Amino acid sequence: MAGKLNMELMGKAELALVRGENPHAVAQALAVEFDMTERTVWRYFRLVRERWATEEEELRPKRREQFRAMVMENFRLAMDDANPMAGAATLRVLAKLDGLEAPGKLEITTAYDVRSMSPLERQAEIERLLLVRAAHLDGRLATPMLGNGKANGKATKH
Repeated sequence: MAGKLNMELMGKAELALVRGENPHAVAQALAVEFDMTERTVWRYFRLVRERWATEEEELRPKRREQFRAMVMENFRLAMDDANPMAGAATLRVLAKLDGLEAPGKLEITTAYDVRSMSPLERQAEIERLLLVRAAHLDGRLATPMLGNGKANGKATKH
């Protein structure tokens, strides 16, 4: 913005934004009060928002470290209180904060022609395969009954 900034107008524009006031009404009122166009007042709103964005970027690493320290303190307190459930919950928060809990891509392959299945059959097959996948990820030895009547590779007795 060319020229000198009106700091009083800047302060009033920022106060209106902080209060959540209707910016259109505020722009009209400030334009009359400061004898300038609404477009100029909108530039002040833009400048305030740009400054906020800059301040946010500068403060984000510090706030992240403060939050991480609070999470670690909560973990320490949970362990001191012998509360493993709370400790595990704080570790999950910490993993998300550190970006260690990234979503994984799940690929499912099947011997069936999925395109020929009805939507209900397709959903049932997906749920069955997800159960099998979950069982393998959990390290369980038993797997759900497979379509061939065998569980864990052995024939079942009826």
